[in-house]
Amino acid sequence: MNTINVTPSSNAKHTLIAAPSQVVLINEHGKQDDKKLTVGFRCHPDLKRKLVQKAGEAGITLSEYLELRLNREDNLPNKADPKKFEAINEQLSRLQKKITMYENPTLIKYYEKMKDMSFDFQDSNGNDKSIRVTSPKDVFELMLASFKIDL
Repeated sequence: MNTINVTPSSNAKHTLIAAPSQVVLINEHGKQDDKKLTVGFRCHPDLKRKLVQKAGEAGITLSEYLELRLNREDNLPNKADPKKFEAINEQLSRLQKKITMYENPTLIKYYEKMKDMSFDFQDSNGNDKSIRVTSPKDVFELMLASFKIDL
């Protein structure tokens, strides 16, 4: 077990006790302290710029962003468990197959021509509908509605 004396930003004296399975911070009164501490590390300036940008996009501070990223580590799949990765890869493959329909070049061409246009139509049940084209999915829906198939 390692013991390290640390001085957090509050300037109170603390002792950090680190064992292989746990780290405990003991305050100057000999009690466990759960207050947040400042942790520093060295990184390349490009990495810091990237982290600051991502934090800004999320609308949070760099400190909050890094804390969220580090805490998320517990939710990541265990690299040693190939079954979890296999299941994730299968799900990803299924989702990729689903979206390829909307990447059809002809559908994209129609979408680009029809973008922001509004259309009135009847759905397959004969109900009057109106749609504004904001995605290739909307064009696809219009194309389906243009065919009347009696089953």
